[in-house]
Amino acid sequence: MAITDKFNNYAIAEVIKAYLIDGQSHRNIQREILSLPTPARGGGFVIMELLHHYNIREDKKDLLTKKSISELNTTNGFRV
Repeated sequence: MAITDKFNNYAIAEVIKAYLIDGQSHRNIQREILSLPTPARGGGFVIMELLHHYNIREDKKDLLTKKSISELNTTNGFRV
Protein backbone atom coordinates (compact mmCIF):
# COMPACT_ATOMS: atom_id res chain seq x y z
CA MET A 1 0.00 0.00 0.00
CA ALA A 2 1.36 3.40 -1.00
CA ILE A 3 1.70 6.07 1.67
CA THR A 4 -0.83 8.20 -0.24
CA ASP A 5 -3.49 5.52 0.25
CA LYS A 6 -3.39 6.12 4.00
CA PHE A 7 -4.59 9.74 3.85
CA ASN A 8 -7.26 11.69 1.98
CA ASN A 9 -6.36 14.37 -0.58
CA TYR A 10 -7.20 17.21 1.80
CA ALA A 11 -4.80 15.93 4.47
CA ILE A 12 -2.05 15.45 1.88
CA ALA A 13 -2.57 19.00 0.59
CA GLU A 14 -2.42 20.34 4.16
CA VAL A 15 0.85 18.46 4.76
CA ILE A 16 2.43 19.81 1.57
CA LYS A 17 1.26 23.36 2.36
CA ALA A 18 2.58 23.16 5.91
CA TYR A 19 6.00 22.12 4.61
CA LEU A 20 6.40 24.24 1.47
CA ILE A 21 4.64 27.42 2.58
CA ASP A 22 4.65 27.41 6.38
CA GLY A 23 8.06 25.75 6.77
CA GLN A 24 6.89 23.47 9.57
CA SER A 25 8.97 20.51 10.73
CA HIS A 26 8.08 16.91 9.90
CA ARG A 27 7.40 16.22 13.57
CA ASN A 28 5.10 19.21 14.01
CA ILE A 29 3.13 18.43 10.84
CA GLN A 30 2.69 14.81 11.90
CA ARG A 31 1.47 15.83 15.36
CA GLU A 32 -0.65 18.89 14.46
CA ILE A 33 -2.14 18.02 11.06
CA LEU A 34 -2.37 14.23 11.07
CA SER A 35 -2.78 13.87 14.85
CA LEU A 36 -0.25 11.04 14.90
CA PRO A 37 2.11 10.49 17.83
CA THR A 38 5.66 11.77 17.47
CA PRO A 39 8.49 10.82 19.78
CA ALA A 40 10.67 13.65 21.06
CA ARG A 41 13.61 12.29 19.09
CA GLY A 42 13.24 10.88 15.62
CA GLY A 43 9.57 11.64 15.00
CA GLY A 44 8.05 12.77 11.73
CA PHE A 45 8.93 9.77 9.58
CA VAL A 46 5.37 9.40 8.28
CA ILE A 47 5.49 12.96 6.94
CA MET A 48 8.95 12.45 5.50
CA GLU A 49 7.75 9.35 3.64
CA LEU A 50 4.70 11.22 2.33
CA LEU A 51 6.75 14.21 1.14
CA HIS A 52 9.39 11.97 -0.45
CA HIS A 53 6.59 10.25 -2.40
CA TYR A 54 6.13 13.60 -4.16
CA ASN A 55 9.92 14.13 -4.40
CA ILE A 56 9.76 16.96 -1.87
CA ARG A 57 13.02 16.93 0.06
CA GLU A 58 14.61 19.10 2.74
CA ASP A 59 15.85 21.69 0.24
CA LYS A 60 12.21 22.54 -0.60
CA LYS A 61 11.18 23.40 2.97
CA ASP A 62 9.46 26.82 3.09
CA LEU A 63 10.35 27.32 -0.58
CA LEU A 64 7.08 29.11 -1.35
CA THR A 65 7.58 31.69 1.38
CA LYS A 66 10.56 33.03 -0.55
CA LYS A 67 9.22 33.10 -4.12
CA SER A 68 5.97 32.48 -5.97
CA ILE A 69 5.45 29.41 -8.15
CA SER A 70 5.48 31.52 -11.33
CA GLU A 71 8.70 33.21 -10.23
CA LEU A 72 10.29 29.84 -9.52
CA ASN A 73 9.18 28.54 -12.93
CA THR A 74 10.63 31.49 -14.85
CA THR A 75 13.96 31.31 -13.04
CA ASN A 76 14.01 27.50 -13.20
CA GLY A 77 14.35 27.58 -9.42
CA PHE A 78 11.89 24.79 -8.79
CA ARG A 79 13.59 21.59 -9.75
CA VAL A 80 11.93 18.35 -8.82
